[in-house]
Amino acid sequence: MIRRAVEDRWPWARLEPLLADVAQACDAGDDARIVARLREAVAGYVPEASGTPASESALPAPQPVQPIPAG
Repeated sequence: MIRRAVEDRWPWARLEPLLADVAQACDAGDDARIVARLREAVAGYVPEASGTPASESALPAPQPVQPIPAG
């Protein structure tokens, strides 16, 4: 479970292949590949080990959310 993550903006050209790879890994039931891709992509991602929640101290402090300008 991801308890906290630092938000980041990715261009579609970077996000689309990541989503496709994660979807393929989900379809294949490849948990190791899913975890590996999330570790690469999500700042602060720490997976649960054996059903035990990750330590809060292992995660970065939450960052304020910046609104997206209209337009």
